[in-house]
Amino acid sequence: MIVIQIVDWRSYLLRSDIKKHTSFKLPTDIAASPKLFHLSVEAKWLWISLIAMSTQANKNGSIEQTLDCLEVFTGVNKK
Repeated sequence: MIVIQIVDWRSYLLRSDIKKHTSFKLPTDIAASPKLFHLSVEAKWLWISLIAMSTQANKNGSIEQTLDCLEVFTGVNKK
């Protein structure tokens, strides 16, 4: 089991007063964002998946998961 902590997780929330989130904010410049530009398409998808999982879990941006489960959930293979 690994724990992943999304830094500045609250900045991705649409509203901080909701207990059960069904969506999150995603920058419209994600394809060419200077912060993510160096990442592959797979890595960007992994990042989006991790934000979605942390938002759904609603544990202040923390995700507890096995690498095998992350691979199944995200479709990104371990390397």
